[in-house]
Amino acid sequence: MNNIVFRVTRKYMSLNRRRTAIAFMGIVLMVVMMTCVFVGKQTVMAYLDKVASLDKGSWHLIAYDLTPEEAKSIMQMEDVKKTGISEQLYNMEFQATGDPDERPFIDVKAYSAECFEMNNITLAEGRFPENSRELIISKTAIEDGSSIKIGDRITGDFFKRSITNINDKGTLEFPFMGIEVEHGKTAEVPVNFMSYIENDDYVENHTPTGVKGDFTVVGIMERPTFEKISGASISALCGLEEATGDNVNLMIYLDTEKAVGAYDLESRINSMTGRDNRFETNEMLLAFSAMSGDSNINTIVIFVEIFFTVFIMAASVILIYNVFNMSFAERTKYLGMLSSVGATRRQKRQSIYFESFALLLPALPSGILLGMGLVYGASQVLKPRFDTMLSIIKSSLPKDIPLTLSFGVSEILVIIVMCVVTVLVSALIPAIKIGRIAPVESAKGAAETVSKKHYRTSVKALEKGRPELLLAVNSTSRSGHLTKSIIRSIAVFTTLIMVTLYGAQSLIKIVETKTEEDGWMPDFDDYEYVIVDEHAKNSYSNVKEILEKDENVGEIKEIVTTSFDVTVPINKLTDEVFDARKAVYMQFDGNTEEDWEKNREIFMDSMFVNTIEVDDEEFALLASKGNADMDIAEDTSKPAVLLYNESAFSTDFYISGDNCSGYKYILVDNVFNVKKGDEFILNGMNSVKGEVEMKLATAGFVDADSVKGRFRIVPNGFYIFINRAAGELIYDSVDSIPYSCMFFNDDNEESVKRLSQEFSRDNESAMNSAVMARVSELNAAKSIKQVISEIVKILAYCFTAMISLVCLLNLYNSIRGRAAERTKETASLRSIGMTDKQFTKMHNIENIILLSKGLLISAVLCTVLCLILRYVMVRFFGNVRMTSPLLPALGISAAAAVISSVMTGYCSRRSKVDIISEIRRETV
Repeated sequence: MNNIVFRVTRKYMSLNRRRTAIAFMGIVLMVVMMTCVFVGKQTVMAYLDKVASLDKGSWHLIAYDLTPEEAKSIMQMEDVKKTGISEQLYNMEFQATGDPDERPFIDVKAYSAECFEMNNITLAEGRFPENSRELIISKTAIEDGSSIKIGDRITGDFFKRSITNINDKGTLEFPFMGIEVEHGKTAEVPVNFMSYIENDDYVENHTPTGVKGDFTVVGIMERPTFEKISGASISALCGLEEATGDNVNLMIYLDTEKAVGAYDLESRINSMTGRDNRFETNEMLLAFSAMSGDSNINTIVIFVEIFFTVFIMAASVILIYNVFNMSFAERTKYLGMLSSVGATRRQKRQSIYFESFALLLPALPSGILLGMGLVYGASQVLKPRFDTMLSIIKSSLPKDIPLTLSFGVSEILVIIVMCVVTVLVSALIPAIKIGRIAPVESAKGAAETVSKKHYRTSVKALEKGRPELLLAVNSTSRSGHLTKSIIRSIAVFTTLIMVTLYGAQSLIKIVETKTEEDGWMPDFDDYEYVIVDEHAKNSYSNVKEILEKDENVGEIKEIVTTSFDVTVPINKLTDEVFDARKAVYMQFDGNTEEDWEKNREIFMDSMFVNTIEVDDEEFALLASKGNADMDIAEDTSKPAVLLYNESAFSTDFYISGDNCSGYKYILVDNVFNVKKGDEFILNGMNSVKGEVEMKLATAGFVDADSVKGRFRIVPNGFYIFINRAAGELIYDSVDSIPYSCMFFNDDNEESVKRLSQEFSRDNESAMNSAVMARVSELNAAKSIKQVISEIVKILAYCFTAMISLVCLLNLYNSIRGRAAERTKETASLRSIGMTDKQFTKMHNIENIILLSKGLLISAVLCTVLCLILRYVMVRFFGNVRMTSPLLPALGISAAAAVISSVMTGYCSRRSKVDIISEIRRETV
């Protein structure tokens, strides 16, 4: 009997080719989407792995200060794929330095050949060291003015740097480096610690290591990522044949198939050595494999992957279910005939499953191949865009990072299993419904009449001369499975696209927040060139004079900025600031409430603030866009301040311990405890007068929206805008190192060329502190992290577009199926004289009714799902300012209305078949 049921099912599929084709397309599209998720994810992760390695290198973890024996034991661990050994030789005096005040030392590390490969060291000239007596030095030395070149010798004694706290106020803290030193105590500082300037807080000590260095320079390398611009040391690397010291560092690349994560390996290393070791993780590289030491980021990566996979399954289930449900009445007829000759309920259910898997079997290879083709095609289309973004970072980076398909047997098996489960779930409800209908009802094709529901007909619309309204209301209320199918499709269309878009935008915002570099950037589109100059080099007035004398140079806009020169008393900051700071502090292992109160009392009597001085016209413009007292803002004679009333606190920026239990980001939008017109106090140090106090008038407040189009600020700290009078007050009162940016236009090519040569780092004149660039280049400058953020953004929107295709097919199938099953009804109405205009009006009313019901359901679902997404993001990441879903929701609703109207018109267009034939038609 089963063979007969299956043969009849195949015959039915053959006769209803259009419906079968729609079902097949839906299943193929599902397989394509699944392939895009799993193969696409693997391909993108493999590519981003290569891109992320351009930042710190192709390593996951560095374990510091191990014994050679401990390093060998770690190399033999099962989940360790590749290793490289290095030794820290520490600092020595750099006699050939070009900047003895800022970078008087050289920091030498000994690298094995594997370390050079894993650390992504790029040579500007020369070759890599082949033994421990050869050395390559950072190009920073040349840029600082050093005459060092290939073939020169560098000799000296190595020493370790430390500082002693001589400030009787209490604990000295460097939060960005995780350094805390109690009064009278000494602490070792890293080799990239800033240059020492005599002060009242601490003194610097040099402790000889007993090792002498004698190296020959064999190459000049591009500045490595581990070299800090603010540090006092220039980086150098020598060869390492065999570790001879007591302590070595081990660079580790994990086997991503076997490794649990970086944190797990750290724990095992600590257990093996019997102590708490110091580690460094390549978070960007680890995050793409959900192996980050940051459990919160791992949770978000896994959650997003599961969330979007479930969404694809949900969209596919509804699409396939709709296909079966649309032909429900017709299917009951042929299955009813089989029931009359002995077919059981189980056999009728098997008919549905047989049809589902008969379509799935050819759809699997077709969908997988199409999905791979789509992933490959999309990758080749997007790759030039990725390459362009990478080339902006640094010209020396590889121009062609391969983007190839990456997948394994496990990905293919997961795709097959997911597709089988999806099709099985899709066919489950129609199969159960078919099995419950009695043979007699099935033979009549009266599946809908089983409910015995009675409908009332209102003749009021007819009496008012509105027959289209009567027909539309009756049609949408009585054709149960047809109407519900369209309502379901509209709800699914808007819900899936809305939630996918919101999820994509939330993910993009998180990635942007995690990868954004701290600081500010001018956003002036009306200027073409900028000269950045350091006031401390006494060239500021000379630079300005040169520009003013050049008749080709137009109006000059100046911005002056300082960092860590002035502080604001804590009584001028709100409690929200310290609550956020405390929440971040408590994320680090071992920190207690008592520790927090002690640190706040001793150290946090004031906080550094970054000043951005703008001209008086710009100051008034910013004030007009913010919440400010314009009388104060426009008074150029008095020092005034606009407070940037946003600040972000994160565990990446405020480091308060060795181990962080999870990433935390908190955005505070009420920073300063002052009102418009209040006196605002700034403090600073003067080498003659000591600590000085400066009083400014608070003109008002600005935020990201106020300064948009003029400045871009990533506020991992405190920022204020000051007018010219305030700038003069600060720079006359305190010892500071301000930097100026002078923006201007110049249409003369010869003049631009002359100025570019004048203000170039390669120029040996006194002007070499000033550098000229195009404003577009300044704004386009990106880090590896920002490029990855851009790539994630593109991929997230591509995924949203693909989800939209599934939803569109689902909506089209529902509308087409309803129009097809109403063929007789439509022909009958035409036979009694209903015009095309009346049909259009009826369809429009039906669309309004169906849209209203579908959008109402969607509104509830979207609200719940978006709140769940929001909760997860905030719970595991922080209170990032997410894009409001309201505007996209309105746009998607409008799109759904337009699309459904167009599809209804297309599917309900007048048939070329005569009316009698339409009325007689039995199949769809």
